[in-house]
Amino acid sequence: MRLLPKLVVSAALLAVGGCITVLPAVTPEQLQRFQAQAPTVTQASLDSGRALYLNRCGTCHRLYAPTRYEPEYWPVMVGRMQERAHLAPEQRSLISQYLQATSAR
Repeated sequence: MRLLPKLVVSAALLAVGGCITVLPAVTPEQLQRFQAQAPTVTQASLDSGRALYLNRCGTCHRLYAPTRYEPEYWPVMVGRMQERAHLAPEQRSLISQYLQATSAR
């Protein structure tokens, strides 16, 4: 019976391998870097995108770490989920921008 708890723990660790438990906040450096390509983006808009990602995307499935994908892939991924998540175009944009800003390696 001692093997069963170990198998359960191992399965749980594998299941959460691609998800995160703490969603990173945007750093001043990430904001500055992202503003070079999107000058109208603000800390407040990226914080809104983070909150939307957490509260809209995280209610249906696990959240992926922003660094899991390259910045240019996130708008595609969020676009695929827009209808299912009932996101308005502005919400889609905010989530995408947050993920792009925090995904740069």
